[in-house]
Amino acid sequence: MNLTEDEIRRQTGWKAFREGQALARNGAVSDFKQREGILTGSFKQGRRTLRTVVRLEGGLSAECGCAANHATGEICCHAVTLMLAAIERQTVGPPDADESTSEPAGELLSCEVTFPDSLEKMLAKGRLSASLSKVDEEPNAADAALSLWLACHAAGRGYPKLINLGGEELDGFLEALAGHSRLRCGTRDVRITAERLAPLQLKTSESKGKRLHLKLGDAARPIRWGKTIGRLTIENELMLIGRLPVEPPSLAWRDEVHELMESGCLEISLDDFLAAADSWLDLFQSPLPGWLGALRFEPAEVTIHLTLEGSLNALDASASVSESGNDAFPLSTGGMGRATKPHIDEGNRLRTRNTKAEAKALQLLTRAGFESGGREGGFRLRDPDAVVAFLADELPQLRERWQISVGERLQHVLQSLHVVRPKFDSPQSLAWELSFETDAGKGIPEAKIREILRTGRRSVKTSKGATVAISREIPELIEPLLADLGIPTREGQIQLDRARDLILQNFRKKDLNTWETNEEKWPKLPALSTELRAYQKDGAVWLIERLQQLSGALLADEMGLGKTVQTLTAVRFFRTERSAPCLVLVPTSLLANWQAEFERWTPDLRVLCLHGPGRDEKRDELGKSDVVLTSYGTLCRDLAFHLKQDYGLLVADEASLLRNPDSETSRAVAKLKAGKRLALTGTPVENRLRDLWAIFRLIAPGYLGARKEFEERYEALDDSADRRRLRLRIAPFVLRRTKAEVAKDLPEKAIIDEWIQLDAESRQTYASLARAGLRKLESMEDQPRQARMHLLTLLLRLRQLCLDPRLVDEQAEAGAKTRRLHELLTERAESGAKTLVFSQFRKYLGLASRDLDGSCGRIFQLDGSTRNRGDLIREFQEHDGPAVFMISLKAGGYGLNLTAADAVIHMDPWWNPAVEAQASDRAHRIGQTQPVTVYRLLAKDSVEERVRRLQQAKQSVISSFNDGSAPNNWSETDLRGLVEGA
Repeated sequence: MNLTEDEIRRQTGWKAFREGQALARNGAVSDFKQREGILTGSFKQGRRTLRTVVRLEGGLSAECGCAANHATGEICCHAVTLMLAAIERQTVGPPDADESTSEPAGELLSCEVTFPDSLEKMLAKGRLSASLSKVDEEPNAADAALSLWLACHAAGRGYPKLINLGGEELDGFLEALAGHSRLRCGTRDVRITAERLAPLQLKTSESKGKRLHLKLGDAARPIRWGKTIGRLTIENELMLIGRLPVEPPSLAWRDEVHELMESGCLEISLDDFLAAADSWLDLFQSPLPGWLGALRFEPAEVTIHLTLEGSLNALDASASVSESGNDAFPLSTGGMGRATKPHIDEGNRLRTRNTKAEAKALQLLTRAGFESGGREGGFRLRDPDAVVAFLADELPQLRERWQISVGERLQHVLQSLHVVRPKFDSPQSLAWELSFETDAGKGIPEAKIREILRTGRRSVKTSKGATVAISREIPELIEPLLADLGIPTREGQIQLDRARDLILQNFRKKDLNTWETNEEKWPKLPALSTELRAYQKDGAVWLIERLQQLSGALLADEMGLGKTVQTLTAVRFFRTERSAPCLVLVPTSLLANWQAEFERWTPDLRVLCLHGPGRDEKRDELGKSDVVLTSYGTLCRDLAFHLKQDYGLLVADEASLLRNPDSETSRAVAKLKAGKRLALTGTPVENRLRDLWAIFRLIAPGYLGARKEFEERYEALDDSADRRRLRLRIAPFVLRRTKAEVAKDLPEKAIIDEWIQLDAESRQTYASLARAGLRKLESMEDQPRQARMHLLTLLLRLRQLCLDPRLVDEQAEAGAKTRRLHELLTERAESGAKTLVFSQFRKYLGLASRDLDGSCGRIFQLDGSTRNRGDLIREFQEHDGPAVFMISLKAGGYGLNLTAADAVIHMDPWWNPAVEAQASDRAHRIGQTQPVTVYRLLAKDSVEERVRRLQQAKQSVISSFNDGSAPNNWSETDLRGLVEGA
């Protein structure tokens, strides 16, 4: 590591750096030594002596006896002091032999600060008086910070020292007092925290015309903290002071918040609210149902206008965008256009500018060959072949979606352009007839079409001056598709099976969706312990029909749409037919999740889980079971047993794990005997098209032909026609919906708890760690304070183990949660999505970032050491393609607008769910155009599961708690109960 102050700032939190600077300036370190990339030193903390070690090689790390480093392993202020001392010695040189490196440089004071009883009223006005007295105690890091401030702002006065402050001086003084333990106001202790406080709890909100009424549950105690705003709370004998989680966008906004906190209610105009909407959303916890709680964030509905003029040799176009209630503005290649002010419509939807719709429109014009025409919103196309292709193929599709205006000259040209297209008719079931016709209905013989295509062009002039153009569908799609399906390319009647019949149905209606919503035709679905959404009912019916007709299906819905509950409906349906049991194959990490889902939605089904030791004794129960649940790894070990069974339905979850057809798992699954086969995955293709062939080997053996033939035919797909041909071929077996397509049926923010089963080694380590910790706790019964600290430390280590064993043992392998994270991110990257990943452990963010590969997209990271937050956020928002933002919960839980992401993953949920909710709202906020899905990865049978139960029992206590440590209100019995039972 190159030791410079900038590099130290970059790799440590601002608080640690500031305190470390103060310690260094006051010469707080003694016994400093530097050798071979290792720094060591000692610090006095009260009666204790802290020994600190910093390792600079192979990544910065520190070991220290202070609470900050001991709790989280973070780079503490003492480690910063050692590094600054090393820099000083590089600059000044080593001290003389007779010099003492332990002598303090400057006055390091231990002070007690006493505030007047009017402290609350004074802070509300942005003023402060205080009396500082010396005390006979060893100075600590907080004393060092205060001593530094005093040296700069109040030097030369005696003690007791009286000070009166306001404005920026007050701001600096409050920061210098952060974490100080000797602050008093009357009979109360005072604690000033440098961390941002939790957001305010909004009780009600109501929109009345153009006015918005906001009401807090209780009036808060606002304080003016420099240019920002803070809050004072009193709990028993403790007075807590801290800043709110958002920087005011203006002094007027700060004054409005001050009024709201002081009186408990506020009335403002909707226009003012929308002008500072981001700040208001950061100020409040996720609102309860009501006006603001029911507010939906949606992009404005836009209409694209395209005006065309020209000939078959050249086209000029003008494109613009209009939104309801707004004038049209030019579609700009620079993406600027006219800024749209957010507004709320009658449906309580907050409409923002639809930049995605604009980008898609630009993409369509660019792909057609149009270039910028030199003026805003202007485009031109000068290639005659591209002009004919655009008029023949793109323009008819654009007429269905855009408002098209055609100039008089071009209108005359179009009357002499005749486009030949394929036409499929189905005179009877499973029978089709193919012909070729112009838009005017004139039939063209297939021989004539071939004659035109042999010239190397797709259009010819007739003797009467007209132009006949062959639609690109004929040479690029129809002929290769029919060859793929084994159908001779000829006119006349074609007899097909059900799968190929569906392919031609899709082609005729120009839609790859082979299922249309029709509630009247829904079969009677089995009752579950939940009410399915309309699109989920569609999916369940589609699964049932495809499994009945084709015996195989692939459900590839985007994450968060409920693939599991749709599958359970199908399992329940086929089990009512008294068929053979259903076999469900899942990754080991999802076994607990599937068990919980069966218990939750289909409690009447008898589920037999064959996994782990003792499973052999359960095999006799198979005949009495409705469902057999096992992992892929266990299946390979028990393959001989399963090959003897005839299953009615085989379900393969996370089927992308079968993508390598040569793997032991993929070959084992393909050998199983089952009447119907269903695969579930959001990423049917991760690396290459061979992945898709492997999945189809399971759901439709032989349908895609031999592997070598498939790879030769499709592996080198390089254009849209090839891709559409393959999509048409597989469409009868595949259902894929995105959140954008079913947004009207989705809640604005869906929360999914996913239970992860720790692997055997982690479970063993967890149990031994818990037992050893409890034994030590028993020996500390006469030391209650030390016992509580030991218990909290034990809980910390168990939490780290649940997250990733490498946080406890550097030699361990990545944990089950990290592997699941990789699966989720890979699936999302397939559709180009962006994801936020939160953890309270900065060290884990670094580990996980190194684990992720290019298949997950670009990796961003934000923690307490990040200095270029603004640049990082902008890059993430503007990045073209999949991306992952790894964020420290403490550093990034508030104050970020990351609407480019539509999913949030919490890796280690803990005490306060309000903090999680606020972090999730980094994506779920103004400007978000997609429903947001929040995943909480929870370790089964661990401290995390018990915390969830305790949260529900003590919700009111947690809601009022402000930081990430253990709530003081939680008893020793509560905390101990989290560990026991391991």
